[in-house]
Amino acid sequence: MSELKLKSLRDLLGKNYFIPSYQRGYRWEKRQVVDLLDDLYSFIIKKNKGEGSFYCLQPIVLKKCDEETKKSFLPDFQENCYEVIDGQQRLTTIYLLFKYLINENNFSSKLSNYGGLYNIFYQTVHGSNECIERPEKEKRDTPNDYYITQAYKEIEKWFRGRGEVKGDLLEAFESFLLYDANKTIVKKTCGYAQIIWYEVDKDVDPIKTFTRLNIGKIPLRNAELIKALFLQNRNKSNSADIQQIYIAKEWDQIEASLQEKRFWAFLNKDLKEIPNHIDFIFNVIFAVEGKKEEQAIKDNIIKSGKLEGLGSTKKINKEAEKQAKQAFNDKYGVDEYASFRFFSTKFEDALKKNEDALMQCIKNEWETVLEYYATFLDWFNNPLWYHYIGFLIYCSDPKKETEQIIKIYNLYKNSTKKEFRQKLIDEIKERLDIRLKTEGDGRSELINSAGEPIVYSDQNRTLLRQILVLYNIEHIIQKNKQYLFEKNGDLDDDENDTEEDCELMDCENDTEETDYDLRKSYVIFPFDIFKEKRWDIEHIDSFTTNPFTADKQRQKWLETALNDLKYYGKDYKTYGAITDKERKVLEDYLIKPTNFEEVTWIVSKLASEYRPEGELEKEIKNSLGNLTLLNARINRSYQNAIFPSKRKRITKEDASGEFIPICTKNVFLKNFDGVTNTNIEWNEQDMRAYQNNIIKVISKFLTKEEGGNNDK
Repeated sequence: MSELKLKSLRDLLGKNYFIPSYQRGYRWEKRQVVDLLDDLYSFIIKKNKGEGSFYCLQPIVLKKCDEETKKSFLPDFQENCYEVIDGQQRLTTIYLLFKYLINENNFSSKLSNYGGLYNIFYQTVHGSNECIERPEKEKRDTPNDYYITQAYKEIEKWFRGRGEVKGDLLEAFESFLLYDANKTIVKKTCGYAQIIWYEVDKDVDPIKTFTRLNIGKIPLRNAELIKALFLQNRNKSNSADIQQIYIAKEWDQIEASLQEKRFWAFLNKDLKEIPNHIDFIFNVIFAVEGKKEEQAIKDNIIKSGKLEGLGSTKKINKEAEKQAKQAFNDKYGVDEYASFRFFSTKFEDALKKNEDALMQCIKNEWETVLEYYATFLDWFNNPLWYHYIGFLIYCSDPKKETEQIIKIYNLYKNSTKKEFRQKLIDEIKERLDIRLKTEGDGRSELINSAGEPIVYSDQNRTLLRQILVLYNIEHIIQKNKQYLFEKNGDLDDDENDTEEDCELMDCENDTEETDYDLRKSYVIFPFDIFKEKRWDIEHIDSFTTNPFTADKQRQKWLETALNDLKYYGKDYKTYGAITDKERKVLEDYLIKPTNFEEVTWIVSKLASEYRPEGELEKEIKNSLGNLTLLNARINRSYQNAIFPSKRKRITKEDASGEFIPICTKNVFLKNFDGVTNTNIEWNEQDMRAYQNNIIKVISKFLTKEEGGNNDK
C-alpha cells in the first residue's frame, strides 16, 4: 500500500537511497543549488514565525528495495533501503549540505543521534559512489562526479559569502535541519524543514512511474498527493477496502464532471487549465476551513493577553489577525501543496489516536468533499443561480476568486431559495454600486458611479463591461421568466414572488417530467464560450475620427461604406439625401484621394448618421446608450465602420455561428421598444431608447438616488 506523508529532513537520516540506472544521475547546476540555499536561508531568518512553522520541499517518490536489488547493489545494508524514483536532485543536494556542515562544523556528532547521515548509491556510476562520500575532493571521472563536486563548491562559496555571520549561520542551518518538534534539542526560532515523502506500493512499476513523472517534467500534483491520502488503508479491513473503492470511483466521477467545459467556466473567472480540476474543491475547502482555524488562532492570541500593551481594541485585533495569518501560512505554506498539507495534518492527527480514527476521519472528510461538489452542482443546474453566481465570479478579482466562492457558499448555507436569490441580487447590487436618477427633463434616466455619470473612458471600461454582461444575463433571465409566466400564469412580480414562485422560476419542480420540460425551454448565457473570447466596449455609432491615414485604406473604407449603404437601399448615385456635387466628391475620391474629412461627412449624411458637435458629441456618443459588448476580433476588423456596415457584419457573423451576445444582436437589429424604424442609422432617439432599456432590465441591481423620480 502506498504511503504519503510529510517527513522532516531529520527523518531522512540513517537510511539508504538507491539511484537506479534508468535515471541520468545528478545534474543540478549553480542556479538550482543557490536558489535552494537562498530559499532555506530566507525562511530561517524570517522573524515572528508561527508555532510549528516549517519549510517544505517538493515530493520525493520512493519504493522499498526488493531483495535482489539489496543483494546486488546494497549488500552491506539490508534495512531502510529505498529506490529513488523521483527527487534525486533535491535528495543529493540536501545530502551535500549535510556533508558541508559535517566538514565545516563537526556536525556528525549531532547526526549520530539519528543514525548518522544517509547514504546514496548509484547503480552504474561506480565512481560517483566514492565521490558522493567525499564531494570536497574534486573528481571528473564521470558527469555525475563533476556535477556533485561543483555543487559542493557552490555550497562552500555560498556560506563563505556570508563572511562574519558564517558561524551563526552554520548553527542556524544545523538547527533548521535537525529540529524535532517532540525533542527540542536546537533553536526553535529557526523553524524546520519537511519533505513530501511518497512511498509507492511494492508492486508499482518504478520505470513507468519515473517515465510518467519526467516526460515533460511532470511533477506530482497536489490532487494526486491528496488522492493518495484519501485512498490509504492502514487496518486492511473489508470496510476500509470498500471505502477505498467508493472514494476512487466518486473521485473519477467528480473529476470528469469538473472537466466539462461549461461547468468549469461557470466556477472560474477564466478558463484557466489545471491538470486536476478536483483541486478546485480542495482549495475551496481549505480556504473555508482555514478561515475558521485562523479565527481560532486569533482568538487564542487575544486571550493570551500578550497584545494588551498595544492599547486600543482595534490595534489588538489588527495585530492578532496579522499574527494568526502568519502562523497559519507558516503551518501549511502558501504554495500549490498547501491544501495537501492541510489534509495530511488532519489525517496524521487522527492516526495518533488509532487506525480506526484515521479511517473515520477519511470518511468524514470525503463526505465534506461530496457536499461541496453537490453544492456547486446545485448552483450550476439551477438556471437563475447559474446566471447570478456566474456573473459574480466573472466580476471577482483574479487574486480573490476563491474568496468570492466562499462568500457565495456562506450566503447559500441555511437559506431558502427565495432568500438565496435575494442575497445574490443584493451581492451584485453591492458589487456594482451604481446609482439611478432621473434627468431634469424627465425624458430618460441616468446611472452614475461615485457621483459621476457612467460614460466611456479607460477608467470605466471594467464597470461598463460588467454592466453590459449583466444586461445580457438579466435579459435572458427575464425572457425565461416571461416564458414561464405564459406557461403557468404566475411570476408576474419579482418583489411579491412566493417561495413556490421561486421554485418554479428556478426550475425546481416537484415532478421530474415537468422539471425536464422547463429546463429544455431555458436559454442560458454561455460563460464557457464568452470566456474564450476577448471583449471590447464598442461604440454603436462610431465616436472617434476615422483612424485611417493611408489613402488605400481610406478608399477601401469608402468603397465598403457605399456598397453596404446600397445593400440597404441607399445608393449614393440616386439617393436624394446628398447633392450632385457631393456625389462627385465621392466618385472623385475613389479615383484620387483628396479631402477625407469631407468624404466622411458626406457618407454620414447619406447614412443619416448622428453627428452632433463638440462637447455634445462626446456626451451623447460616449454615453451608455451608444455602447455595446462585441467580440474584439470583429470590432477591430471593421475599424470605425458606419452603422449599416456594422449591422451587416454582425448579421453575417451570427449566421456563421459566431457567438454574438443577445443584447448586442438586439442593438444592431433594433429589436426593442422606442427605437426608430430604420436599418441604417443609430441616432439620438435610438441611444436614449437603448439606454432606458438597459436601465429597465437591470433596475433591480441599481440603488435609487435620493430625491430621484423613478416612478415611470
